[in-house]
Amino acid sequence: MAIMCMISCSKNEILSLPNYSLQYSVEQIDFDTLFTETGSITRAIKLYNPHKGSLLIDAIELLQGSNSQYIMNVNGVSGTIIKNVEIAAQDSIYIFMQAFLNQNNVDTLVQYVDSLLISYNSKRESLPIVSWGQDVIKHKGEMRESFTITAGKPHVILDSLVILKGHTLTIEAGARLYLHYKANLVIHGSLCVQGTYDKPVLFSSNRIEEAYETLPGQWGSIIFRESSTANTFEYAVIRNAVNGLRVYGNAENPISISLTNTRIQNMSANCIFAENAHISASNCVLANANDYVLALQGGAHSFVHSSISNQGAIGGRNYVPSVAISNYSFVNEQECPLLQVVFSNSIIVGKIQNEIDVFTQNDTDVLDVEFFNCLVKTTIESKYAHYFNSSIQFDEHENLFRNMYELNFTLDTLSQAKDNGNFEVAQLVPDDFRGQSRIADTKPDIGAYEFFSE
Repeated sequence: MAIMCMISCSKNEILSLPNYSLQYSVEQIDFDTLFTETGSITRAIKLYNPHKGSLLIDAIELLQGSNSQYIMNVNGVSGTIIKNVEIAAQDSIYIFMQAFLNQNNVDTLVQYVDSLLISYNSKRESLPIVSWGQDVIKHKGEMRESFTITAGKPHVILDSLVILKGHTLTIEAGARLYLHYKANLVIHGSLCVQGTYDKPVLFSSNRIEEAYETLPGQWGSIIFRESSTANTFEYAVIRNAVNGLRVYGNAENPISISLTNTRIQNMSANCIFAENAHISASNCVLANANDYVLALQGGAHSFVHSSISNQGAIGGRNYVPSVAISNYSFVNEQECPLLQVVFSNSIIVGKIQNEIDVFTQNDTDVLDVEFFNCLVKTTIESKYAHYFNSSIQFDEHENLFRNMYELNFTLDTLSQAKDNGNFEVAQLVPDDFRGQSRIADTKPDIGAYEFFSE
């Protein structure tokens, strides 16, 4: 009994000398870049007492007090100062923090600095708190006539931004559009994206913290309705949505979309899901979707020097082919007249054995589909063999890209795609995604990127 009492008394003893110190899980509390007036994810900071007696914290407080841009919670109590917090021997507590930054009224990033002060044992210790805030222009349930988005403040779409029939949304180089969960950009008119290699136009989620960087399905889709026409994308990056492009055309008025030097990647459903469209694409990268990377139902399509790769996004890939072509709708099985589909000098690979399939409404239908001089991963069944002209079977034992798992689709040193492109096709698109010549050595590579030693 005496021994138990001694142990109990020792553990309950408050250690008050300055040489007894806490241990912290971090030296600085960092929040990622945040949009102002939008709460951050919660950061947890662990305070650990390594000693055989208790430590009594006189106060945990935010240096900026009531003017702080941060919110603190300790043991279920919120405030700018929390007093008399005891940590038992060899135990710990957590401080939970969020940032909620005020507008800064400038186009550029502004740093927000505070400190978390912990006072105990006649001393005060400090953990810096740092974040960067970006003001944004918000859109909520808007139906707009023609207007232009510039490269100033980012634009955030909270539920929908609708462009009316006969009007055009122009997006200039360097502009950034961030969309909230389930939010859509809906085009009844036209969309003109004018990015450059150095200043691409970005479509992404409004959760810009690092934890959300590769999470698919964070926003809805860029949707093109039946009246949409004359849509162009030049150097766009579209990522982390449900669908990159969702196209609702009709047989009488197919929706035209031109894609040049554009990346669509990391989708919980499809990169492109198009009914009755005319899509022309060159130097494009379509990567990682849990359903189709590219579903073409009716219309007329051309893909030149493009790279399609599907390892699946977070959440697990459904085992459907990366590229699916049909003369009917996968949604309602109605006929979608297919005029022509041509892939040339392009890569189509992924993690399943057959990454290409052609579906017909009737067994006797023969579609005008050609894969010319492409590098493909497919079983190429005999009934489909006529669709493949001078194409190369991908050897999955060889490295094709430098690092497809990190979305680096430049070619590996020993890539099968090197020097195997058709020169006449390459002359149609003489420069690769980076603007480097693919015809200078008269041996163009297949795909969006020409190989260059780095």
